[in-house]
Amino acid sequence: VDLPGHGGSAAWSAYDFDTVIDAIHDTVKGAGVSEPVVVGHSISGLLGFVYAARYPTSAVIDVDMVLDLRGFAELVRSLGSQLHGPEFAQLWEQFEHSMQLERIPREARELVDQSRRADQQLVLGYWAPLFDAPVAELLDRVDETLAAVSVPCAALHGSELDMSYRSWLRDRLPQVAIHEWPDSGHFPHLVHRERFVETLRSLATHPPRVPPTEG
Repeated sequence: VDLPGHGGSAAWSAYDFDTVIDAIHDTVKGAGVSEPVVVGHSISGLLGFVYAARYPTSAVIDVDMVLDLRGFAELVRSLGSQLHGPEFAQLWEQFEHSMQLERIPREARELVDQSRRADQQLVLGYWAPLFDAPVAELLDRVDETLAAVSVPCAALHGSELDMSYRSWLRDRLPQVAIHEWPDSGHFPHLVHRERFVETLRSLATHPPRVPPTEG
């Protein structure tokens, strides 16, 4: 599924989470699926949990989205004037550099290059909650969302996580399986495609009751 403004989906004038989630649910119903396994990459990892908190879902896989938003929210807010101004393009190059796109195999990299549309309106539209609400309120919303998710879930990251975030995540999602694939960058599912497919298949068909942390 291409989110609004991504890939082959049309751009919207705004991208509030409630409307985006409803659009995803309409797509799920239109496909005749009742309890999907929801996989979300980057900010869609958070959207996957928002979806699971509202609608019947079999499992959730978060691909390289750190759900503790405090650090990212503070960073984005500190760059607010640049992100909203003419410096956006130059600043976005720095964000893309941190994604380590060069680690993606050539054929998958072509797909990423052809489908990504990181224009200013799109990025700021999806990041609007980071600017619009106090950080404490934003963190409370995330906590409430995760508390409403009881289905099996996994967090897959392209670098090693620090222990504090591991603890934070397990406190909120005791059932989560944590997968760390170091040196994979922001697209670990494309760097290790076969491994990702196996991870997805395993969670969808044999969800563990108490998932182990996997290196």
